[in-house]
Amino acid sequence: MGKNVADLRFGVKRSDRYISSIWRMWATKSGDVYLATVGMAPYKKYSFHQSGISKDAFTKEAWGNRTDDKAVSSWRRGGVPEEGNGKASILGSIEIPTALLSRNTLTIKKKITWLDAAPVNGATVIEFLLTYETESTVKGLLSTLPERTLLYYKQLPNGKSLAVTYFHYKWEQKIKKMGADPKSIVPEAIIFSDLDLQDTGRPVRVTLSNLPKDGDHLLIADLGGYKEIELVTK
Repeated sequence: MGKNVADLRFGVKRSDRYISSIWRMWATKSGDVYLATVGMAPYKKYSFHQSGISKDAFTKEAWGNRTDDKAVSSWRRGGVPEEGNGKASILGSIEIPTALLSRNTLTIKKKITWLDAAPVNGATVIEFLLTYETESTVKGLLSTLPERTLLYYKQLPNGKSLAVTYFHYKWEQKIKKMGADPKSIVPEAIIFSDLDLQDTGRPVRVTLSNLPKDGDHLLIADLGGYKEIELVTK
């Protein structure tokens, strides 16, 4: 892929050091943009290609010699508006509920850009976009949207720019339990709850995403939970 021209590691942290997954977004000289959690990057990533095709797919290294399609889903993103329109193409967003952050047990060596978590009944939403607008124009446009803040901006060699914004909003818990799947890495059922009566620290981080159709953008939920089995073993 060549040397990266953009590279950002980021996450959400609460004052008591509970954290989200650590995410990495990077872009290559060709203008391809990639997104993955740091832990899963060797195995699976989201890609947004210069061609307009986006994918949620396993890596070549993880897929090995299999001949079937390594992509879980594939779609064509919307076009990037011309400069001067004051608009951008949304590649996707990550929703991170504060109530489902996890106790930090990691030894972190790389530089991470930490975002303050939303209030306990809220979520942090991080959006990533492609635009032809300049950084000063983007900042000016965001000043009219007080709920959004520019986290990162980087012009790519193809003339487009990668912009990352974030905001907080009120969140209502939608997911309480992920059913058991004996074939998965975590075969036990996972509980997602703002209550953690066994003080597990919600050690299991799970990312769930939609299956976008052409013209849609990617929606990711980054959630912390605990194995159902831990309720009966503690």
